[in-house]
Amino acid sequence: AYSFSQEFSIPFGGSAIGTKTGAGTGILDTLPRATQPTLNVSTVDMGQAVVINLPRASANFTHDLAYAFAGGSYVTFATNEATSYPWTVPLTLADSIPNAVSGTVTIRVITKNGTTTVGTKTVLLTAKVPASVRPRIDSVSVTEATAGLSDKVGAFVQSKSSAKVSITASGARSSTIKSYTSTLLGKSYTGQTWTSGVLTQSGTLSIVTTVTDSRGRTESLTTDITVLAYSPPSISTFSVSRANSSGTADTEGTYLRARTVYSVSSLNGKNTATAKLEYRRAGTTSWSTLATYSDTSMDGTLTPKGTTFSTDYQYDFRVRLTDAFNSATPATYT
Repeated sequence: AYSFSQEFSIPFGGSAIGTKTGAGTGILDTLPRATQPTLNVSTVDMGQAVVINLPRASANFTHDLAYAFAGGSYVTFATNEATSYPWTVPLTLADSIPNAVSGTVTIRVITKNGTTTVGTKTVLLTAKVPASVRPRIDSVSVTEATAGLSDKVGAFVQSKSSAKVSITASGARSSTIKSYTSTLLGKSYTGQTWTSGVLTQSGTLSIVTTVTDSRGRTESLTTDITVLAYSPPSISTFSVSRANSSGTADTEGTYLRARTVYSVSSLNGKNTATAKLEYRRAGTTSWSTLATYSDTSMDGTLTPKGTTFSTDYQYDFRVRLTDAFNSATPATYT
């Protein structure tokens, strides 16, 4: 109810002939005005809440709320609301924008007076894909790329092995994987599968894998592999002297004492070694095997039995050492 008053005068012949006043009360009709919604924030992460304020023109008004996103149809999420509504923006909206990190939500408010629609207003909200929605690396498989080496040693071997890498990764909320990048020993490799160069270092080596999805978001994973140290077989000492039948050094003896020191990389006990002690009479070309040893390392004196060496002749001796991969330069002694 509103009160109002009025006052008027009617001039006549240049002078007022009187004044009339009046007062009264009355009820004014409610104007049919749709509610313009406002938001407590303009940007929000999907999965978080936003408060939709509904400053209605009449206490009799109610509101039906709906949203549209990424060109989709309106979806009603609340009805018969009064002055405000806290709405949690669905995380599933991210599925509609696999190539973007945010999108615009149109919130529609239909104002009603009973069953009569007063009008419709909208407000815009920027919804962001949360930073936690990123691609995932499910696995990085690393196997031996050098044929036959896995069966021989069962491990990566320095200067012999190459790594074959296969990556399994997936996007998040409809995104797709666009690129794969890996680093190993300072070198970069691309692609979901790749093969490294020869592994020149031993110990624990790290493969850093990074994937990028269609939103431009990345995820990285470090995969460690163990590489066994390897050095080619080597002979550091070899000397030969005459001995008697008991193995005691004797310059006139017809038996042999041989001193040798050699080594072969163990490779967790999987490497093999063959050391052959060979001889020939000086001036001849054909070598004969005096003894064969399979120890991966030796540091001692050998006294082979069964073969004698006449003091009337000079003899050449040598040690030939091989492992599963290489041969050492033979060591000779006359």
